[in-house]
Amino acid sequence: MEQKTIIILGGGTGGLVASHELKKKTKELARIMVIDKNDMHIYAPSFLWLMLGQRQAHKIQKPLSSLNRKGIEFINDEVVKIEPERKLVRTKNANFHYDYLIIALGAELAPEKVPGLTEAGYDLYELEGVERLREDLKNFAGGKVAIIIASLPFKCLAAPYEAAFLLDEYFQKNRPCAAAHHVA
Repeated sequence: MEQKTIIILGGGTGGLVASHELKKKTKELARIMVIDKNDMHIYAPSFLWLMLGQRQAHKIQKPLSSLNRKGIEFINDEVVKIEPERKLVRTKNANFHYDYLIIALGAELAPEKVPGLTEAGYDLYELEGVERLREDLKNFAGGKVAIIIASLPFKCLAAPYEAAFLLDEYFQKNRPCAAAHHVA
């Protein structure tokens, strides 16, 4: 039987789960490739604990190149075009033919579309935003905290609610004498 090529676009949780499951089921019958513009997988479900200082950034990241040890090819490149009629994925640096294609690219965020968000807010879906919030929480003296959902759809439906509950608990434990706070 001829080896089939399965390309998975995206090295996030969906792409990694798909690649591992397919490798287990197909063994050597399929060439499995993961293409992602990022060279690291960051486990985003840990962002809220990183925000509170209960996780460290280096512990929630792993190089996607580690897939190669498991027989899954990792290509660190940016997808620029998909040509389904030719079964072709074009990246900035190469073209890849496939027999089967899985698109698991996730959502692309655009915080700059919300006026003032990048300057005065924190993006709970990005490592840098969560790390900055963690540092700023150490000096928070009180006031109001607003958690907004700028538009639908968004990455994780539970995250804003979890963030509100976790921040409320954090403020109750760590700022009992500070000025009143509200998490909305």
